[in-house]
Amino acid sequence: LFDDTGERKDRFSTKPADPTRASAAGAALPGRPGGYAICALAFSPDATRLAVAQTDCAVFVYKLGVEWGEKKSICNKLIQAVEITCLTWPLEQNNALVFGLLDGKVRVGNLKTNKAATLYQTDSCVVSTASSKNGNAVITGHMDGSIYRFYFDDAMSGAAQGKFTTHSCPPTAIGWGDSIAAAGSDRRVVFYEHDGRVLQEFDYSRDEDEQEFTVLEMSPSGQCAIAGSFDRVRLNERKSDDDIKRIAYLVDLQTIHILDLNTGHTGDIEDIEREGGKTEVIVDEGVSTVSYTLDETLIEFGTALDDKDYERAVALLETLELTPETEAMWKSLSTLALKNQKILIAQRCFSALGDVARARYLGNIDGLQNDVEEEAVVSHYTVQARLAILEKQFKYAEGIYLEQGKPEEAMEMYQELHKWDQSIKVAEAKNHPDLEQLKKNYFQWLLDSNQEDRAGELKEDDGDYVAAINLFLKGGMPARAAQILNLHGLNHVDLTERVAAALFKAGLFEKAGNLYEKLGSNDRALDSYRKGKAFRAAVELSRLIFPHEVLTLEEKQMDAAINHYIEAGKSIKAAEAAISSKQWKKAIGIVDSLDPPEKGKPYFLELARHFAESGELQHAEKYFVKAGRPQEAVDMYTKANRWEKAHTLATTFMTSEEVALLYIGQAREMENEGKLKDAEKLYLTVGEPDLAINMYKSHKQYDQMIRLVAAHHKDLLQETHMYLAKILEMEGNLKQAETHYVEGKDWKAAINMYCANNSYDEAYRVAKTHGGPNSAKQVAYLWARSLGGESAVRLLTKFGLLDAAIDFATENGAFEFAFELTRFSDRSRLADVHYKHAMYLEDEGRFREAQDAFILAARPREAILMYIHNEDWVNALSVAESYEPASVAEVLTAQGRAAFERRDLPAAEALLMRAQKPDLAIKWYKEAGLWKEAVQFAKEYLPGKLAEVQDEYGRHLASKGAAGGRDELLASARALEQQRDFSRAIDMYLRFDAGQPGVDQRFLEEVWSRAVELATKFAPERDREVVTTVCGRLQGLRRFELAAEFYAAVEMFREAIDACAAAGLWDRAKEVVAVAPKYADYLEAAYVAHLKNQGQADALINIDVAAGLDLLVQKGEWAKCLDTAASNGPEVLNKYLSIHVVGLIKDSKFDLAAQQVAKHGVFHTSNNFDIYARLAREIIYDGSPAGFTALREVLFKLCGGPITSATGATSTTSAVAPAGTSNASGSPGSVPKELNRYMFITHLVTLRNYCAKKREMAYFSAKLSVSLLRYSGDIPPDRTFYEAGFYSKLAGMTGMAFVCWNRFLDI
Repeated sequence: LFDDTGERKDRFSTKPADPTRASAAGAALPGRPGGYAICALAFSPDATRLAVAQTDCAVFVYKLGVEWGEKKSICNKLIQAVEITCLTWPLEQNNALVFGLLDGKVRVGNLKTNKAATLYQTDSCVVSTASSKNGNAVITGHMDGSIYRFYFDDAMSGAAQGKFTTHSCPPTAIGWGDSIAAAGSDRRVVFYEHDGRVLQEFDYSRDEDEQEFTVLEMSPSGQCAIAGSFDRVRLNERKSDDDIKRIAYLVDLQTIHILDLNTGHTGDIEDIEREGGKTEVIVDEGVSTVSYTLDETLIEFGTALDDKDYERAVALLETLELTPETEAMWKSLSTLALKNQKILIAQRCFSALGDVARARYLGNIDGLQNDVEEEAVVSHYTVQARLAILEKQFKYAEGIYLEQGKPEEAMEMYQELHKWDQSIKVAEAKNHPDLEQLKKNYFQWLLDSNQEDRAGELKEDDGDYVAAINLFLKGGMPARAAQILNLHGLNHVDLTERVAAALFKAGLFEKAGNLYEKLGSNDRALDSYRKGKAFRAAVELSRLIFPHEVLTLEEKQMDAAINHYIEAGKSIKAAEAAISSKQWKKAIGIVDSLDPPEKGKPYFLELARHFAESGELQHAEKYFVKAGRPQEAVDMYTKANRWEKAHTLATTFMTSEEVALLYIGQAREMENEGKLKDAEKLYLTVGEPDLAINMYKSHKQYDQMIRLVAAHHKDLLQETHMYLAKILEMEGNLKQAETHYVEGKDWKAAINMYCANNSYDEAYRVAKTHGGPNSAKQVAYLWARSLGGESAVRLLTKFGLLDAAIDFATENGAFEFAFELTRFSDRSRLADVHYKHAMYLEDEGRFREAQDAFILAARPREAILMYIHNEDWVNALSVAESYEPASVAEVLTAQGRAAFERRDLPAAEALLMRAQKPDLAIKWYKEAGLWKEAVQFAKEYLPGKLAEVQDEYGRHLASKGAAGGRDELLASARALEQQRDFSRAIDMYLRFDAGQPGVDQRFLEEVWSRAVELATKFAPERDREVVTTVCGRLQGLRRFELAAEFYAAVEMFREAIDACAAAGLWDRAKEVVAVAPKYADYLEAAYVAHLKNQGQADALINIDVAAGLDLLVQKGEWAKCLDTAASNGPEVLNKYLSIHVVGLIKDSKFDLAAQQVAKHGVFHTSNNFDIYARLAREIIYDGSPAGFTALREVLFKLCGGPITSATGATSTTSAVAPAGTSNASGSPGSVPKELNRYMFITHLVTLRNYCAKKREMAYFSAKLSVSLLRYSGDIPPDRTFYEAGFYSKLAGMTGMAFVCWNRFLDI
């Protein structure tokens, strides 16, 4: 125990759950005293007790006391059946603590009753637990990642019990404050909202030095969390250039203590000064005093944002001047306001920032209040869409419009943004009827806005190439027109003439020359080539048409210039010439040959881009890398759908974060372009399947979403199915929702969905397919209730459920429906429904209605019983007289009983007389002890029973035993004697008993003796009966001797002997046997049993040897037992020695068993061979030197080995007597061969052990150990080789030691 400064103040030892097993367990578990470890600690809410959870399945609660050094005592002990894994003590549960078990149970220990009960059962081991900050709830983490929540008072919390969420790994550390935090082996700390949604996540998995989190605690306020891993603590970490971690906490009501977690410096706050709107905290750090200034404006602004009090934040900022700091605050507030859809707040922020456009836009959104109800403005789809447009999330806005079935508004949005192509895509996706008109409008708009190039592209896409060429020419794009002309091989002379002229006019002489050449106008073609300095083409044309021009053109040909540059050593000029003349192959050769290579760097990028355009990607990659632009090479491969090549290059030249950012950015661009498959590939390439899943989710491609979840988050597949099912249900797509509900293993939800939508036929189908007959019946019942009347009857009859539905309706209180079904089907069941309805009304306390229902059910007696039960006698009698006269007497009797219990005796008598049951009055009077009233009633109304009542009254007096009653009974008995009615006099005397007050033992002996005397003298037919009764009572008074006399007097000799034996009067018993000799054996048996019970073995042996020896065995006195058995012959000794040895073997005391056999003798019998073989195997496997010595002696005696005595005599084994005795017979050849082998093994081991003790005999111990290797089938081989190596090393036989130990390691 430590104090708040970290100084150790006290300590105490814990206790094991079972002290009797502690020593053995401690030996088996080094480092664990008592064989257990402490797995959890928890202080009580008042900090006066400490709960300790242990791995030996126990929780102890120790009372700590108030002062240091007080004695620690155990005040509670909770023993469980399985191991405890974690523990918590909720704040508001002073006498209840919660702990988790290895089998998945979560239990609560009641410290008042010292008992534990199960809160809830799960299927996975509990790994962590914590309580809420208010102490009224607990949360537990489990090995399968699930987190469960439990409220002690669910009615107050209003929150859901049961499974809370599923964490990404087993949450070995968990805490509950303002939110719920969990952490574990994935090195992430995740904070959850109270509905299970992720609030925030801190990922430390990229920190290679971080290890798994094992502990997590929340501050008492619930606003701060601390998580611990192997050797570090994470506390309130924020992104900052300075690593600042400080804790401030109250030491007492006047002192605040500050601790710097980085430096370990501590300090106490001396003073807090407030001046000029600023607050300074003066901290004494021991060596110096430091002042910390608090920015109150920032603190108040941050508090307002945390509280989501945006109006207060605006009011605060409006008092401040616009500075870079306040501008940042306005921006932060605007972001949060938009996020939380506070439109007016966001508008005010943008106004303050001078962003007029955004402010006006938000003002227009706010103007929707005129069209939409005020409370629905923010959630209205138009508002949501316009906010998305403001954030340039056009796809998201499109999705909102489409979800609301407003494709026209989505199209209008794109048209306003001049994104006609996106508008047309929406129209195409929704098969909009105005699609063609929209395309025409778009085309006309392009023409009106002089975008002939874009209009030409549309015509080209539509296959109208001539119109496209004309538009490109009109738009000043003759090159594109020529491309279409060449690509599609159009043979329009006029059109070609126009394109060529346009190319020539635009300065694209080479392309113009190509077209002139196709038209056969070679002069114009050559002229064009010359003007365009396309000398190669000019030369080729001249060689065919104008051979005299070839030389002139070649001189001008750039190739020659390049060669001249090379020959002149002007490599840079040559490279430039080659590139400018687009002689790319030659340019590669020149640039690659530059020395140093860095000279070619200005040209690498141009070469790379050319090869990228021409599709020569490998060359392009080479020069992009040389130019220091690997990212452009990655972009190139990405556009070419060469994903693997792009990823390989990116990971080579970029960090993983850069690669991820690059790919994610490109993927989002592709997503916006509708290339979802390509975007998916990019997301998966950088290990972000979640982004791909969200992409498909936002585009409502749920099949693709499920495919990725199944591949990358199989544990979330079921939850994903459930999520999609609910979404589809809300959208009205019930069939697909059903599919996902079933895949999510919640077919009941599908049934509920169909029932809620009045699709009972579908609900019945699902129930029958997935839930079986019972579920189908329940749905059929609900279906029938929705139909009612004859339709319900026909439906239930079709399914054969009519009777079951009626029963179910009555059992659940739906009587109107039950009556409806019976009226339209089987009216014979109407009475049964009325009866059940009556029972229901009776339970509800509606007795008058219940009476009517009972009568309709033809069961008036039930109504009578109901009124009797409620003591409503008037109505009970009325119903009985009207509907069941036979029950009138029963009503009167019950009413009379009620009057009798109120002690209104006259009324009770009158009612019973009306019911003609006067006998009951006497019975009730007797039961109530009102004997005088019973006698008086008998005199008046039943004189014939007066004598019987008076006789019973006398017996009653005798049982009471009062002094007057005793004298009256005694006088009655003597009077009967005088009347010579001896039998009744005997009965009167026997009425006296020891339980009566005022009667002593002497008096009882006198009256009972008188009863015996009368029986023997005057009623001999009853003598044995009376003696048996009296003697039984006397023995109860421990008057055994007198009882024996009475028994003997009537020749009940066996009973007389039993009475003497009970009192230990054995001499008196012998006197009885002297009179009745035939009971001598009976007396001896009784005496033997007495000696056994008393444990007098010595005396018992003198009478019965076997019984005496068995008694010694029971007492565990084996030494005395075996010595006595030896004196009674070898057979007896063999029997008890075998029993002793078998017991020792069962207790694994093999060495002691061998010593006992060696001491008391070896017996040559087949049964003993099995015992000796077992003993030999156990000792050879793991015996001590003493055990081997004893075993060697036993086996030598057994197998015929000579044993030399102190006198030098030798002996061999026998078949009957122990080996070594002089009267042995038989031969050792009958001994199993394995025992001979065991004998030789023990001989070698014993001899080796002897030699090992003497240094000069080390050689022999080594040789003996090596010899034992041949018996590795009997001796554990690893031990055999190890010992052989060990003793060989001691003997200097290093080679042999190396071989043996090498083999030991192999094993």
